[in-house]
Parts: sequence; structure tokens; C-alpha cells
Amino acid sequence: MSGCGSVVYNGTTYTSSTIINDTIKSYQGCDSIYNIVTINITTALTPSVSLSSTSTVANGSPVTFTASATNGGSAPVYSFTVNSSVVQTGSSNTYTSSTLNVGDIVSCNLTSNATCISTTTANSNSITMITNVPVTLVSFKAYLSEYNAKCVWQTSTEINAAYYVVQRSINGAEFIDLGRIQATGNSNVINNYNYTDLNAAELKVNAIYYRLQMFDKDGHSTYSKVVMIALKTKFDIGLYPNPAKDKLNVKIYNTRSLKGTLLVTDIQGRVLIQQSLNLDANVDGNSISINTTSFKTGNYMLVIKDENGIEQKQFMKQ
Repeated sequence: MSGCGSVVYNGTTYTSSTIINDTIKSYQGCDSIYNIVTINITTALTPSVSLSSTSTVANGSPVTFTASATNGGSAPVYSFTVNSSVVQTGSSNTYTSSTLNVGDIVSCNLTSNATCISTTTANSNSITMITNVPVTLVSFKAYLSEYNAKCVWQTSTEINAAYYVVQRSINGAEFIDLGRIQATGNSNVINNYNYTDLNAAELKVNAIYYRLQMFDKDGHSTYSKVVMIALKTKFDIGLYPNPAKDKLNVKIYNTRSLKGTLLVTDIQGRVLIQQSLNLDANVDGNSISINTTSFKTGNYMLVIKDENGIEQKQFMKQ
């Protein structure tokens, strides 16, 4: 009789290999062996995985990570993660990337199919990407200012620093160079930098991504973390006066140009007014006036829709 970790025989749990002699009393009262049971216990193994890399420097060059498994079985599955997000899963025990940034954390999860194991999964050590450019980047942020995107960053130490390249992406993976800002060079005090991406809010995307590529005077470079600006997929509507009497004023606050349709419906959904919209971006609001003289007293809906969605607000006619 064999088992993994333990075996139950005749109500008794055995955790180590042994030989059991089953006996029975003879009619003279003596013990007589009628059955010999050999119990073989296999110690449960614990899977483990360790992670190594060809480099820990994030500078745009390919870095290969290799997971080494113990007690992984005949068909182990490796799941690589970057900052806790899965980037590759399968039978390959290697993962290669050239888009890692400073501070990114890479690790691997092993799923074992070995027999007689204490658990099926194991987590590796983590590897944090570092910089080979002697710049201490305190912060890097991006935000919208009206139609423009502002990138601001701060350093506390610079040794032999040359310049910074601001890069933008619309998918978070493929970046283009926008501009180059000269570095202070050598400094151990706080330095503030900024770059303005003009009319970034007009891009027809839901989000834009920015990062810094930092160069020293020897030609080495490294990347900052990636920051994101979420562009407004919808727009805000202001109505006044509400209740309306003879006229309803509509304010449409849109950070991007808006091409869509304006509708006014009654409470049953019947369309009373429909007109096309083609508005320039205006964070202070585009104004539209609707004549409500002929409307009966009651509740109505103002609806604005474009390719990104629908916004609607209820108003009352006195």
C-alpha cells in the first residue's frame, strides 16, 4: 500500500513507511499472523521557482528573465508578471522585454503538475528594474491644462546628466519623441522641469501616456515610469433656467471637439427637436439656445450623443 504524505489503514493514519502484521487469535489463544501489509509513504515535495535576469537596468535594451523550477513536474506553467499584471503565461520559462521602466517589478508564478506535491503553485523572487543614469528622479507627473498636456518632473541629484526626452504614446506601448529638455548637468539640489504637449486634448483617444528618457553625457539612457492622462470620453451639460419658460440655454463643456447630435424628447421619448452639432473644444462651454415657447408644461429630456457616448439631462417647462 502506497500513499503521498500519509495512508489510512484500518482507521489508523500512517505518515511514515512501515510493515504491519495483522494477527488473529487461534483456538489455543495464541496470536497467528494472517496478513502482512507493507505501507510505503512518499514524502510530499514542495515546488519552488527562482527568477534571474540578464540585466536589471531599464534603458530600452532587451532584458531576458529566466525562471528555474524545482519539482515543477513534466509540464510546468510559468506566469510572468510586471507590477503584478500578467504579461506572459505558458510553458516557456523565459520572458524578454525591452519596454521596462525604472521601478518596474518582475516576478514569476509556477504551476506544477508533479505528483505527490504539497501545493501546486509557487512564487518566485522579484526583480526591480533600476537606472544606470546617475539621476535621482523625485517625481514625474502629467496633467491637462485646458487643451494642453503638462509634463512636470523634479530631480534631487544629477551627475553628468545631459538631457531629457519627453515621449508620448496613445496605447501605452509604442512611444514617440516629443521634445528635448536640457539637464542641469551636475547638481545635488532640487531641479524642476516641464514640457507642454500642445493640443493633446484634441487627440481622438481615451487616454494618453507619457514617459521620460533620461540621458547622461556618456550616452547611457534610462526611462521613467509611465504616467497616464485620461481624456474625457463624454462631456458635461449645463441647463438654465430650469424650469424654462420661453427659452432654454444649453452649455456644453467639452475638452475636445464634439461632432454629434442634440435631441429634445418628451417624457415618452418622442423626439421634438433634433439638430447636428459640430463644436470646437471649449472648456468654458459652448452655448446653444432652444426655443421652448411651443412646449407644453411638463418634463423633457435634452440628449447629446456622439461616437463616445450619450449625455442627457432632464428639464421642466413652466
